[in-house]
Amino acid sequence: MITSLPDPHYTPVGFFDGHVCLWPDRPLFFKWLFSSTQYEQLDKIEIFSPGGDLLGKINLDQYRLVKRSGKPDKRIYLIDTPVSANATDGWYNATIRTKGGQTYQARDLIKIGKLHMASAGMMPAADATLPVPPRELVWAPVPDATYYQVFVHDAWDNDKQIYQSTLLSKPCVNLPVGLIKAGGAYLWRVHSRDMNGDPEYGDFNLGSLGAFVRFSVQDPQ
Repeated sequence: MITSLPDPHYTPVGFFDGHVCLWPDRPLFFKWLFSSTQYEQLDKIEIFSPGGDLLGKINLDQYRLVKRSGKPDKRIYLIDTPVSANATDGWYNATIRTKGGQTYQARDLIKIGKLHMASAGMMPAADATLPVPPRELVWAPVPDATYYQVFVHDAWDNDKQIYQSTLLSKPCVNLPVGLIKAGGAYLWRVHSRDMNGDPEYGDFNLGSLGAFVRFSVQDPQ
């Protein structure tokens, strides 16, 4: 028997969502997500197009573990599949089967499109050398984007990520004091999204990830 809860993204064993993504180094693709605190129950997750074609199967052996204080651990499963030339708007489905023999279905509405990447008005600009650490990062608004998230990496520490912003409603972010240091070199980029939370489209529908922008800060010594 197939059962579901009122919100089409949720099932008793987890949350399903999908996005149409544009990244600088690859063609347009779908990114599918399933998150669950009931991961020990999961046996198989398959994703289907509105026409019923199998798009992919989630590998349950590959996940990101999220530990939460006072709450059960959560596993986040991700899979990317191509956006084919004949991909259509509509409800995309995940069929989730448990080891106990139960089957659940989750749905996510997707409208095929392309959200431009943040690339204009980047401050600090690419290859800039600054006299002092910047207090903020700024970029030109992305058409049709309503929220952003910024990621900063340390270029001198194996490109390790050192900062991830909260969701931002404006194309700028104030950096934590002491994050950027004199004499250092850094990479930053912006993830843009068209919305934040929708009962049909999920967390968001269209997303894009801009290319890394590198800058350095002079060492006063």
